[in-house]
Amino acid sequence: MHIMEPADLFIKYLDPKFRDRVITRVGRDGRPKRGVRTVDGMPASSDLEFQQYRKPLRVPPKLDKYSPASRQSLSGSRIAASGRLGFAMERDYDAEAQVMAMEMEGGDIAVVFPTDGLGLLARDGMDPAVAATLA
Repeated sequence: MHIMEPADLFIKYLDPKFRDRVITRVGRDGRPKRGVRTVDGMPASSDLEFQQYRKPLRVPPKLDKYSPASRQSLSGSRIAASGRLGFAMERDYDAEAQVMAMEMEGGDIAVVFPTDGLGLLARDGMDPAVAATLA
């Protein structure tokens, strides 16, 4: 299963000597937001990479069928639209929501994969010290 890292993960827990190298978006309300992070000045998000697995939308005439803009966004996925994830979204995907999801699915054990973290660590050419601290 995938975890949804908290939006403030790197603001709160990243080694202070790397904080100026990993930028998290902040909303108008001053709270960290999920989405594209910037690492060493380069946008780093797995969102676009995962779009290929989302439900296709009608393709606008000027886009090809593989364009991320022709697919439903992650937050609007079919499973989210079903209402089955409501409890998890309300809890901001916290640890208790993970356990609740396992109970719903009948799972006793899970291998947990990062979501945001996979996209960040899969970049070529990243400074090894930054990669190590993100991991």
